[in-house]
Amino acid sequence: MKKLTFLLTVLFVSLAAFAVDSEYCGAIMSSGNTEAAFTWETNDEGDVVITISETLGGAESATFFRGHGIKADKFKIGESKEDITTYFTHPGDIAGQQSLILTLTDPSKVPAPGTKIYVENQIIEYATSKDGNAWPTLSFEYTYGSKCSAESVLTKIALSASATFAKVGEPVTLLAAGKDQANKTMNVAITFEVSPADAGNFVGNVFTFAKVGTATITAKSGGVENSIILYGVPSDNLALNQPCEAGYEPGNAGEVSSKANDGNVDTQWVTYADQSPDVEWWIVDLGGKYDIAAIDVVWGDPTSTSYILQVRDELPTDEQKADDEAWETISEQTGITINSEQFISLAAASGRFVRLHSLAKSANFFRLKEVRVFGTEWVDSEDTEKPVMTSAELVSASWSKAVIAVAATDNHVVVKYHVVDATNGLDAKCIADNGQIVVNGLTPAKSYNLTITAIDGAGNESENSKVVALTTKNNVPSSAAPEPTWPVAQVKSLYSDKYVFAPASLASFNENWWQNPNIAEETIGENHYLHYDLYREGMIGAQFGAISVINMEKVHIDIWASAAGSLTFRLITNENPAVNVPKTLQLEALQWNSFDIDLADFGEGHDWATLYQFAIEKYQAGGLVGEHISVDNIYLYRTTELADDEKPTELKATMASSSYFSVVLELFAKDNSGAVNYVVKNGEQEVATTGGASGATVHLNVPNLKANTDYTFAVIAKDDKGNETDPIEVQARTLAAPAAAPAPILTDKNVTAVFVDGVEGTPTIKIGDWSQTTITSFVELAAGDKVCFGSNFNYLGWELNTAVDATDMEFLHVDLLSPSLTKVSVTPISPTHEGEVAVDLVPGEWKSVDIELTKYAAATIAWDNVFQFKFFNPNVNGAELFIDNVYFYKDSATAIDHVVEPAKATKLIENGQLIIIKNGIRYNVAGQMVK
Repeated sequence: MKKLTFLLTVLFVSLAAFAVDSEYCGAIMSSGNTEAAFTWETNDEGDVVITISETLGGAESATFFRGHGIKADKFKIGESKEDITTYFTHPGDIAGQQSLILTLTDPSKVPAPGTKIYVENQIIEYATSKDGNAWPTLSFEYTYGSKCSAESVLTKIALSASATFAKVGEPVTLLAAGKDQANKTMNVAITFEVSPADAGNFVGNVFTFAKVGTATITAKSGGVENSIILYGVPSDNLALNQPCEAGYEPGNAGEVSSKANDGNVDTQWVTYADQSPDVEWWIVDLGGKYDIAAIDVVWGDPTSTSYILQVRDELPTDEQKADDEAWETISEQTGITINSEQFISLAAASGRFVRLHSLAKSANFFRLKEVRVFGTEWVDSEDTEKPVMTSAELVSASWSKAVIAVAATDNHVVVKYHVVDATNGLDAKCIADNGQIVVNGLTPAKSYNLTITAIDGAGNESENSKVVALTTKNNVPSSAAPEPTWPVAQVKSLYSDKYVFAPASLASFNENWWQNPNIAEETIGENHYLHYDLYREGMIGAQFGAISVINMEKVHIDIWASAAGSLTFRLITNENPAVNVPKTLQLEALQWNSFDIDLADFGEGHDWATLYQFAIEKYQAGGLVGEHISVDNIYLYRTTELADDEKPTELKATMASSSYFSVVLELFAKDNSGAVNYVVKNGEQEVATTGGASGATVHLNVPNLKANTDYTFAVIAKDDKGNETDPIEVQARTLAAPAAAPAPILTDKNVTAVFVDGVEGTPTIKIGDWSQTTITSFVELAAGDKVCFGSNFNYLGWELNTAVDATDMEFLHVDLLSPSLTKVSVTPISPTHEGEVAVDLVPGEWKSVDIELTKYAAATIAWDNVFQFKFFNPNVNGAELFIDNVYFYKDSATAIDHVVEPAKATKLIENGQLIIIKNGIRYNVAGQMVK
């Protein structure tokens, strides 16, 4: 071994004169979801070493190889491009290392210096601390024997601070480090500058604010510099998690007004649906009067382009909340851009309530990420006499707050009350309204001893105090609901640990309805129940596979509520609201309320063979908004056992119709009980179920099948007692699906994708509940080619998870195919505006359509906020339609087909993004070069 080392040392001494540097020594490589610097070099043992590190734009932390996707057959060597394993091997799984080493397998076969190593579309997977896995695709040559000798050139100064918001007089430690082009730390001399110069003082790398305001700190080393902005403030954020409200609250709980002062700039208050500026105001109660020194406002995309900030001392009425004239304006901001921040220093402003009112916006809605308020308690300096507490009595206590009647005397006026419970970490200052204070932020089911003192306008605090003892209520039940006692044979359950679910599938307890999305399944012991946070008005409920409850007599439900109130409950068998009559339920607080409701109470005309939903509604009218309910044991039952030992008879099953990916079976059976349940199996797998009345013909859709395929299904009929027929077979065949749509050519276009395979940033699509008859699925007509397919088509609504911006686009492209339709209208939709263009089709053929957006001009669509699509033909029902390749675009003179010859292009999908390689240069779909 020593002899081999000596020979190799001599060899590489001679290589020093060769001095050929690798093309990829320290070069930055794109990898789909991050970037890394790759260095390739030959070490003194003759091995080839590949090292990776994140670039300056990343999280500035080490990367490491995962060891997956590294294929030796992607490495070639020499002019004949031999398999590299002639000379080298790699270790396989190298998880946790930053280097991949191609090791010489035989010292007698050392490649000659200058031999080329070729890497052809090699995908090397590595992990990063920033965003998980990354998969760079590498295609290049490396010269064997070369050493990385690139100089470390300072490219950036990494600069950070211990705090973005710093109190005046408290030090901020600034950290700075030099970085080279491979993101390695360099030792360089760094100087600091501050602007404005009088914002504070520097000692070494420690900055101390001298006054409230903004300071820009710049770190420099030679010609390289980097800056950050710091904010000097007199206090902690006074608005953080304080009570707030807005003139408009969206339906999504994650975007309500309280998200604008929760301390998290990744959440936001959002206005939607082209709201009037009259309701686009936001108010926070600071809990006391303050001299306000600064307000910081952070906007998202889109934004308010102009707004005013206002204050007042007294609690505003409902009318005053919306009235600019009832407030004192302390700042007006204009020319606001998206994703911007305004730190506003104020010379003389004071108040308890702060109001932000948007006057104009960049789109038909905006996103307010955070409002921070900084200041000091307001003090009347001429008064030195302390107030005296005279009384404090508990009025009420809920699960999160307490109302206390208070009284105190003072030579001037008592402005607030100081409430402390040191044991529970409570320290709050509350302003009285009509002799009462509200203490918020309490913990459910907890005992408190509140010590209360009075504070006057000069800040004088009473020496005496009053103590109020209380225990907050619970917002969840402390015991499980009563266990049901009805025999299993007499029950069909929707939700209960006692009984198995009756539905074939319980799709969701939080279906995409206009409802309360805050739901959790909780447990008490081993018992599960559903817990709902009723933060706003709406409805809650569930949709499931239709079941027959013909033989049932009653429905049971257990509901626990954190406050007394009412709501309605209804069972749903069809879409006729006149049939689905709701039942009003009165709830007592802090206990399980059990209800047994006759099915007759839900109105006449129900088809009890097809129960498919239940809904809980009207809790806002019952005074429960802002409260909590828990639900358990939802089941239907009969009071006597059904005497029945006869199985269903006359079972028949035929294929009624066939589509590409589903078939409809026509089913018939009779039973003495009056109800029949059908089960369809494909082999041992249960693929569809439904219920029906005895002697009634039932049609059942069997979904998720393969096109152009023969099936033999087994069909069984059961009654509610479990008596079942022997299975009968039914033959079915799906239709042959059409060929895939033509692949889109995107290399000569700037594209905003809506529904295109392989294009980064394409939104996901939810099928809107628009009372359409269309049954929608996403299927593959070819490998990797996802297509939207609608059967029983009349119209189809798409809801995009993120709105797309087509502001600069010129055309809308869509590929459509229908076996029968000759016309389909294509409708892009922005909030409150939609446009329609009819497209002519040839039945059975793909039609590629490019619609000029000017054809939608009359509809005044907000192209920067296209959030829905509709496809429809009002004159048909029951047709079939395929949709693919939906995107906005404009022709690009700089796209890659204008740069290189199309015949020399290679297309790859990297981490979900289409990449085109031409003449060794990598481009994205817009024709832009990608490193």
